[in-house]
Formats: sequence, C-alpha cells, structure tokens
Amino acid sequence: MKKILKACLLHSTAVSVSLLSFSFGVRAQTPQTPADEISPPVTDLLFGIERMMGSDSTLVETALEGFANKYGDAVRSTDHVQGITMTASGRIVLSYSRQDPSKENCSGMLIYSSSFNPASPNRELDWNFYCETSNTDTNNPPTGLGPEAHPSSLQASGDILAVGTHRGTRFYYLGSNGIESLHPNTAITWAVVNSAGERQLDEDGNQKNGRDATGLVYNHIDNRFYLLNAAGTVTPSEESIQLCRSDQNISLRKAQGAVFTDCIVIDDVYVSGQGSNLIMQEDGTMYLVSTFSEREEPGSGDWTAYGIQCNISRASPLSLVSGIDIFDDQLYVTRLDYDAETATIVHNENLGKTQFDPCVHHRPSFRFAGAIATAGNGDLLGLWSGRQNPPVLSLGDSFEFAFQDLPQPIKSASVSEEKAYLFRENNTYYRYTDSQGVDPGYPASTSRNWDFDVEGDDKEILGAVRYDNGHVYLFLENGYYSRLEKDGSTSPGYPVKITDNNWPGLAPYAERIRAVINWGNGNIYFFLENRGPFGGTLLGNGEYVRYNIAKNRIDLGPRSIEGPWGILGDYDTDITAAVNWWNGKAYFFLEGGEYIRWDIDTDETAGPIRTSKYWPGVSDDEDITAAFRHQR
Repeated sequence: MKKILKACLLHSTAVSVSLLSFSFGVRAQTPQTPADEISPPVTDLLFGIERMMGSDSTLVETALEGFANKYGDAVRSTDHVQGITMTASGRIVLSYSRQDPSKENCSGMLIYSSSFNPASPNRELDWNFYCETSNTDTNNPPTGLGPEAHPSSLQASGDILAVGTHRGTRFYYLGSNGIESLHPNTAITWAVVNSAGERQLDEDGNQKNGRDATGLVYNHIDNRFYLLNAAGTVTPSEESIQLCRSDQNISLRKAQGAVFTDCIVIDDVYVSGQGSNLIMQEDGTMYLVSTFSEREEPGSGDWTAYGIQCNISRASPLSLVSGIDIFDDQLYVTRLDYDAETATIVHNENLGKTQFDPCVHHRPSFRFAGAIATAGNGDLLGLWSGRQNPPVLSLGDSFEFAFQDLPQPIKSASVSEEKAYLFRENNTYYRYTDSQGVDPGYPASTSRNWDFDVEGDDKEILGAVRYDNGHVYLFLENGYYSRLEKDGSTSPGYPVKITDNNWPGLAPYAERIRAVINWGNGNIYFFLENRGPFGGTLLGNGEYVRYNIAKNRIDLGPRSIEGPWGILGDYDTDITAAVNWWNGKAYFFLEGGEYIRWDIDTDETAGPIRTSKYWPGVSDDEDITAAFRHQR
C-alpha cells in the first residue's frame, strides 16, 4: 500500500558522489552533526502529553516592539501569526503571514525572541524581525531568502528552523547574529500524492501542495534528521504525509544540496496545518504531535461576523452576546515507524481552551498556531499563539502566547548520575548535577513534574527526604505531605494531611516542619519552626524530633537543637532545609543564602559558607526551603 518516493528538489537535482580519502594511512573521520542543530530527545512523550490541559497554561503578555512603527502602513486585518516553535536555546519563533508583501520588500516574516525561561515567564522579551526578499507569488516556491507571503507551521531542531511554504519546506539557522537562510538547494518540495502515487486534489479540484504541515527532528539512535511534509488541516482530518530522512551525521547548515532524498508516503494520518511537530524519544521512537482547532469557523457565521461579535463580547458581558461559539483545542499523537511505513494513533484529547475569552483572534489557541517544543535540557513545553498582531481595530505591538510545562518522569540511573532537587519559595526548584551545577532550563516551576494543589491552594514544599524504600516524601505547608514513586511521579491520592495513622507521633508537629533529613542510620530528623514560651515564634528556640524507621513512629523529642547538634545550635532558628548527599556528607541550608557541611562519620563541620560559592548556578542570598537527592 505504500511505496518509496524520491523528493522533488528546488532549483537542482542532487548527485551522489562517493569519495575515498586517505591521509598517511589514517582513516577519514565521519563528520558529526553539530550540537546546535540538535534538540535533545525526550524520555517519555506520552507521560507529559497525558498531563496536558489548555486551561492550565500560563499566559505571557509581551510586545513586539517596533513592529507597528516599521510595518504598520502595510498591515492588513487578515495578517496573522501562523506558526510557533521554540529553539533548543529557548527562543520563541513565529511565522507571520502578510497580505501586502509589497512593503519592506518582503512577504512572509519570521519573528523571534530573546531566550525565554518558563520559570520566569514575566521577564521581558526582546523581539526581532526577519523580513527578506522572497517570491510574492504563493503559487510558486520562494526564490529569495525569505519565506513566502503565507509561511505556515514551523519546527526547530536545535537552532535550525524548518518553515512550511506553499510547496514544501525551507530551512533557516537562528544564531547569535540573527536568522540566516540556508542554501536554496536544501529546500524540499512535494506535490501531495497518496501511497499509490495518485495526485491529491482539494475540494475545488486543484492540486494539493504540501505547504501547511512541517516537522523536523533528529534521531540520536541512527544519527539522521527526519522531515515531515503534508497538506495539513485546521480540524482533525486524515491526510497523506511525506516522511523523509537524511543521510547520517550531516549538517543542515553546511549542506549545499539536497539532504532529504529518501522519502516515503503514509496515508490516513492526522496532521495539522496549525502545528505539526515530530518528537523523538531517547529509545528512537518517533511521534507526530498535531494541534487542531475544534472547528475551522466559529459556529455558523463567517469570520467578518465573528470579528464583530468578538469585539462586542470584549466590551460587554458574554451572556448578552449571542452566536459566539468558543473554540476548543484538539491534540492528536501518532507513532510513526519509518522502516515499517506505519502510523498508529496513540492519544487524542480535547484540551479545552487556554483562556476564557471567546475571541480566538486575540487569545492563544491552536486555531492558528500550536506546538510541542523540546528545550535544550530535554524539558517539554506546549505552546499556544495568539493569532493577531496587531489586534484588529487597534494597531500596536501587543502580543500574547501561552505555554504549559509537560513533565517528564525521573529516570533510574547509577548513583554517579543522581540528581539533587533544591526547592525555593514560590513553588520553583533547581535540578542540580554534581560538578556541573544547576541543569540548563532551571529554576523551573514545581508543576513541571508535580502537582501540589490542595483545596485550591498550591502548597509550598518545606521539607523533603528520601526514604529507605526508594520513595521520596515531600512535606508541605499546613501539615500536608506528598509521596513520589521511584520514577519521580506523584503517587496516586497525594498530597494528604499528616496524621498519626500515616506518620505516627508526627501530627502534633506537622505544621512546624522546616527541614527533614534521613541520617542513613535508621532515623529521620525533623527540624521544627522555633516555638516561644507563649506558643509564638518570638524568643523561641529551634527544636527537632526523631522518627525511627523500624519502629515507624516518633521516638524522641521534641528536643532543643542546642547541644546535640553542635554548631547547628548557633543557627537553630535559621535552618531552612537539610539533605543527605549519600556520600558521607550532609548539608544544612540557612536563611540568608548560607549552608553548613556536616561529615556524618566524624561529626566535623564547615561553615557557614555562601551557598552560591560551591553550588554553581544557585542564586546568591537565596534561601533553599527543601532538598533531596534521588536516583534518576
């Protein structure tokens, strides 16, 4: 049912030449794909996807400064953002459709930001515009540097951008000096056919082209790039896709000719023109993630009527406006097997909407741009774009998009690969690697991996401890605790209140916990908020209680920290977190961004020491509220 096709090439046909290279008897080395062209694979795509929900996204309000001033006289009401992605270096990239390409000597545009950190979404972003000469005829491939007037979905691999055009895919590189167009001969075009080689026509009887859907990913198992081309749809619908792969160990940036010449066609695949992304797992499994809108048109009305109703609804209660039908976002995940030439749906879901605002022109949604993107540290993000910039009726630079962290499970590994987790206030945390410091992409929100929403209120993590059975217990404010499975996910049914049934003897102190540590000798120590003579914290001294693991109960305390804990007695009311590093050392973090190191075998101590001095990447003068070390 399926057959191998050769990709049609833009401008020229590639010729394969075999070269033998000898140098004084040394075999020539195979060039490796540059690191800045590769986004890391994910651990478990479906683990994150199954926890995705549009209503949980975070809205980012920003400004494309200078856009209206430079391009305003050429902006038309139908100009819109068509695609969104994020590079491995964290830059948000938009493809932008312009209906009047005569101005500024460019048609379609690429708009890109400075590095975006999901853990600090309110940090101001700087935006730049790539507006270069290109063919303004949407019925023909681009002949200049820029994309056509209506570029479509796009995806990044490392800092390489694959941009959908009317007849296929163009490639760009986003470096420190901005965007550069890669050699035109690397572009790939495709007239839509099915696996039987039959040309596909649209509803008007015209030849379909592969403009809308584009995906690009690198497989670390076979060292090849994989590329998707298809005539994607707005709403969930099956189409034929072209899936191509490159030779091994190539560089897209350095290539002067065709690199995607080995292609297959697979029929009946759900593929979106709003956002189609190829995602690779560490085990070499490849997925196509497609982001759709529930409908193409709002209800039975056309876009003009919808635009009028939309603006009315923004100025009056929604209940007074009739006829507005709110768009929901749809997600389809398909497992692709290039060798077997198969596509299998593994997940589809209605995600709802990112914002209540019914005006899809304004609010982020999958109606015009959606993406699943891989950050440089392997974390996964869902992205929604606002369609319109500038907004209809008010020319300006305002723009908004939304994102959601998609968690990945904590992997099992050897002790030498253990990670530490250092929690801060405001429900953010560092992931820390020995000798390397804080991992790229951190600090991050705890919601990336864990949900501690109890009774409508996110609970701050006040203590954490690795138990002898492999579980990790996180102690939260207001007397709650949560349990993590060995893979790092939250155990079902948690968080829950601390009681004498689950932590015998601890309940009276549950709301006073400030730090927890497993000493490795069968005892867990809870350091408590100081309590004064009248029940408050004024003039109070720090205390601790001891939990005996074998007896499964508190068997000592509360006792004063002064005396039994040596130098810690001088800082008994300043302890904010404690962690056993499981290498003979324990660390006690103090208020004011300091810590004390404790040798468990000899009871020798060092400090206080500035945390930032020997914990690279941790901010200076920052309090750590909890910490644990875990086998990933």
